[in-house]
Amino acid sequence: MKLTIVVPAFNEEAYLGATLDSLRIAAEALCSRTGVEVETIVVDNNSRDRTGSIAREQGATVVHEPVQLIARARNAGARRASGDVLVFVDADVIVPPEFLILIHEAMSDPACIGGGVDTAWRARRLSVRLYLGAWWLLVRLTGMVLGAAQFA
Repeated sequence: MKLTIVVPAFNEEAYLGATLDSLRIAAEALCSRTGVEVETIVVDNNSRDRTGSIAREQGATVVHEPVQLIARARNAGARRASGDVLVFVDADVIVPPEFLILIHEAMSDPACIGGGVDTAWRARRLSVRLYLGAWWLLVRLTGMVLGAAQFA
């Protein structure tokens, strides 16, 4: 099994480096435990900052998607992917070290076709933190999957 991480990104230079660092740590943890290969694709969704450069500096493959729409960015990354499992991660989250291990374990079960994994948000404004906290509570109460980190 090979995993492809797709990170849609629009003007994310302030966050992308830390996100990619956390993904690298998770990929190293998975590889050391299972030998599974992981590729990372950052979809530069027409950024005007250093998003693409930061992604390249960190070893990610960069795909350009000129139409600013998250679905188009995710689909552009999926078209370029060579993995058996697609992992979509927003450019402004930190994943836990066991992130890809959990996904690998879930997708090793033939009955599993996808899901989501919790992530850490780094919102600066109180209003955004409150909004995200309310979403997190709703997710926990209803069993929904957040959009920040999904896999299939």
